[in-house]
Amino acid sequence: VQVLSSFTGDDAPMAGTLPGTMIVGEEEIDDMERQLITGIDNANCTPTYLNPAGRQMVGLDPDLPMSSTKILDYYPPEVRDFATNVIMKEMLEKGHWQGATAFRHWQTEQSIPVSDTHFLVRDPAGRLLGMATITRDISSSKRSQDELESANRRLHEALDDLAESKSLLQATLDYTPNGIAIKDLEGRYILINRRLE
Repeated sequence: VQVLSSFTGDDAPMAGTLPGTMIVGEEEIDDMERQLITGIDNANCTPTYLNPAGRQMVGLDPDLPMSSTKILDYYPPEVRDFATNVIMKEMLEKGHWQGATAFRHWQTEQSIPVSDTHFLVRDPAGRLLGMATITRDISSSKRSQDELESANRRLHEALDDLAESKSLLQATLDYTPNGIAIKDLEGRYILINRRLE
């Protein structure tokens, strides 16, 4: 059994448990290690721990001291106001925040879509020790969702184009002096101009 999501200010997970601490068995550790787990020093908003999978996800050097980074450094510039005014505010008001946002890759500056859960960490007496986050990279599912939405947009555009083409064809046929009818392979009329109506 390992204890996760409890942190001290010395760049290492704390031994022992706190209210809200997750205690998981060894079989769950492999999946958990693919998640980003960060402890944050409450006093100056300086991260104090980031697991190896989290460091790799955001492109952070494994030897970089966490104290040399700030919370907002992990977010792309366009997400920092949201992180400050929504995530941090709600976390302080309600004790937690959960949703989708983006982290910044430190080497490439690319935005990484993530599913994020932030929560406050308190000692047994209820005193605030800091904040923590469990984050999962959702790039592949976000990419699939974006591709599906793009395909759906293209389908609607094609249907709109088809409807417009059919209207144009109908208008052209309606003003032709000859009677014209179009049947499908089963002999059903699918288009008839005004001359034959």
